[in-house]
Order: sequence, then C-alpha cells, then structure tokens
Amino acid sequence: MALSYGARQTCYIVRGKVTATATATASASAAEGSPENGRRVEFGAGDIVVFPKGTRCTWHIAAAVDMHYAFDPS
Repeated sequence: MALSYGARQTCYIVRGKVTATATATASASAAEGSPENGRRVEFGAGDIVVFPKGTRCTWHIAAAVDMHYAFDPS
C-alpha cells in the first residue's frame, strides 16, 4: 500500500506487523526528517511510529493492523 503524508502523523500500533519502505521523491526526501529512499523500517504491536510531513512510503503488511493515529496539521 503506497502512502504519502501531507502532515506529520503519529501512530500507535495496537496489533499487526508492517515493514515500511521509503519511496520519497527528490522533493519529499528534502523534507525535514523524511527517510532516505529505499530505507526499510519494521514495526508492530505496541510501537509508536512518527511519519514526518512529506514522507512517502510503501507499507508491506505481514499481519492485519489495528492502530490509533493523529495528524499534526502544522
């Protein structure tokens, strides 16, 4: 699942398992805190994950995910 974050998003993963791979374009990778293209991060139940504004990534879902999330519009 390809995702693009137009605002900073904080997620609390209740259950599941995901590997996210950064797919940032040149302009998105310049955004503060955006991961480098091709960088992979694994997270799952109990983790808190923050996606900076401008992040583009693809989620590879290994186990169904339930999560709570909040966007920071600033």
